[in-house]
Amino acid sequence: MAFRLPTHLESFIPPPSQQVPQSRPWRGTFVLSGAHFSNSSPSEELCITAAETDGDNRMDLWPSHLYVHLMHDAIALKDVQAWVKHRAPPLCTFMPDRLSDANGNAINQANFRQLSRLLYEKQMVAIAPWRVPERLPGAGIIIYPTQTSSGMLVGAIFLTAGFPDFVAAALQPPTGSSRLLYGATGSPESSLSSSSRHPQYQSYPAHYAQPHTTPSPSSGNEGTSAYNSVHGSGQGQR
Repeated sequence: MAFRLPTHLESFIPPPSQQVPQSRPWRGTFVLSGAHFSNSSPSEELCITAAETDGDNRMDLWPSHLYVHLMHDAIALKDVQAWVKHRAPPLCTFMPDRLSDANGNAINQANFRQLSRLLYEKQMVAIAPWRVPERLPGAGIIIYPTQTSSGMLVGAIFLTAGFPDFVAAALQPPTGSSRLLYGATGSPESSLSSSSRHPQYQSYPAHYAQPHTTPSPSSGNEGTSAYNSVHGSGQGQR
């Protein structure tokens, strides 16, 4: 038997054209450069799942592989946290995916937690460009740790916009005597270019090359958390 809402309640349901579809959880891999959890290969792959936390993430457009670059001391975690709180971009939560193989699942979980602890202890972030400009013209994702758990990471999503100014500046190639942290290739990635569709982000075109120098210890300032549900008030990761 069909069920119909009373007529006086129908006005509360938006028409189909105005309903916002919920993004399905994303499942894919992090391809990490410069983060060696084993001696078997120059890069590491983690199986990841992501869930929408706040805003529209358009996970249906994401590539299956995200190439993650650790920024070391080029970008401070506290600066990203403060910017996220002020600007409120779309957010997602990354977690290690569950694998059917018990041994592989244990390794994947351990490597994810090791990455999370590394970012937290060094108070740094990671960058993942989209690399699919035909679908996602924005800069990509800024990935950073939470204070409460090493079992998750937060992603600030830039679907069509460029990264904020302080991130874009850190990604610029060195000129003259200015020297940032760059890898052996020294070649920029044009996929991090900014978009003028979201001027509120105040971003400029950015290019990326992988950092490689040893990061210096952080002062321990946790910065301002973005959302209480993601960043707790505990003393450290668990």
